[in-house]
Amino acid sequence: MSIVIRQNIADLLTVDKAAQAASGLFYAKIAAQAAFFTQKS
Repeated sequence: MSIVIRQNIADLLTVDKAAQAASGLFYAKIAAQAAFFTQKS
């Protein structure tokens, strides 16, 4: 039983890391666009 719970926690941590990575890429893209527009003007 505890093995199943540990597996669920591991899955949740993996999903959380994936979500953090995705949001990190999202903000990096926005920052890159902002820098591009700032240089352009």
